[in-house]
Formats: sequence, structure tokens, C-alpha cells
Amino acid sequence: MGDDLTGDMRRLSPAQQEAVRMRVMAAIDAGLPVVEAARVFGVSTKSIGRWRAAS
Repeated sequence: MGDDLTGDMRRLSPAQQEAVRMRVMAAIDAGLPVVEAARVFGVSTKSIGRWRAAS
């Protein structure tokens, strides 16, 4: 992605973590497959599944 909002999310502030979650969910809502979103944003498909269930 070329910015500081990728990689190990544990190193990000809570605000940055939320920004990543929002970007991932927006990409999925726009049609990006979950597996591809996980790869692009550097998160796990398991995390994406939890975020989807919580929304």
C-alpha cells in the first residue's frame, strides 16, 4: 500500500488499526475478494471474518 497502515497491526495505534479495518471493509464492500484483501492489506482472513461478523 505504500503507507504506514499495513503490516503488523499490533504495532499500530488504535486509531490506525480502525483506519485499516475501515479500508479493508470498504475494499471488500467494493468487490475485492476477502483473500485478496487480506493479502493487499497484510491482515488475516480470520481477522476479516471477525470484523465482518461484528459489523
